Amino acid sequence: MTLRIGGSKAYEDYGVPFVSGILGGVMIVSVIGAITGLIRLFIPF
Repeated sequence: MTLRIGGSKAYEDYGVPFVSGILGGVMIVSVIGAITGLIRLFIPF
């Protein structure tokens, strides 16, 4: 959709950084959640 509306320039300038940011954020939250889950597994509330 981005390619059709804005062309390859918009895809490179806005699409790729947007998706990269979302994926990076999901990875950071997943790592923090996994660490917190492991800590809470061994040290309960």
